[in-house]
Amino acid sequence: GGRRQGGRVDLSAVDLRKANLRGAHLERAYLRGAHLEGADLRGAYLYWADLRDAHLEGADLGGAHLERAYLGGAHLERADLGGAYLDWADLGDAHLEGADLRDAHLYWAKLRGAHLEGADLREVRVVPKDRIEAAHTDENTQLPDYLHATAARSRTSGKRIERETPQRIRRRRGPSTAFRSPTRPSH
Repeated sequence: GGRRQGGRVDLSAVDLRKANLRGAHLERAYLRGAHLEGADLRGAYLYWADLRDAHLEGADLGGAHLERAYLGGAHLERADLGGAYLDWADLGDAHLEGADLRDAHLYWAKLRGAHLEGADLREVRVVPKDRIEAAHTDENTQLPDYLHATAARSRTSGKRIERETPQRIRRRRGPSTAFRSPTRPSH
């Protein structure tokens, strides 16, 4: 069972692999390093929860409330975070490789050093370009339409991969001549 630590429920030592925690109220819970692989956390309330270094590989967190949660270094590989509320969450250095973040809310979420290689971020809500640029992405990361101009970092090479944008193409080719009026020969 869990114990209390400074007013928080401490579940860090409890094995919660494949547990059904759907809709559970775990606000401010201490789950640092906890094992929640494959757990059903759909719609769970994890406001301010400490999930640093937790193992959530393959967990279903669809629609979960993770506002202001601490997820630094957490393992969320292949996790379903579709429609999850991650506003103000700290995802620094989290492992989200192959995770489904479609329609997730990431308003002011910290993504510095987060591993988003192969993650699906289509239709993610409110992620400024600079937040994505601070994370690790690759050619398999699916970005929302409004972020297709974002530069990415390759995890393997560490080099910046510049994605093609109409603006970048125009700069490379020079000013467009498509709309210039033809010059008239002088008589």
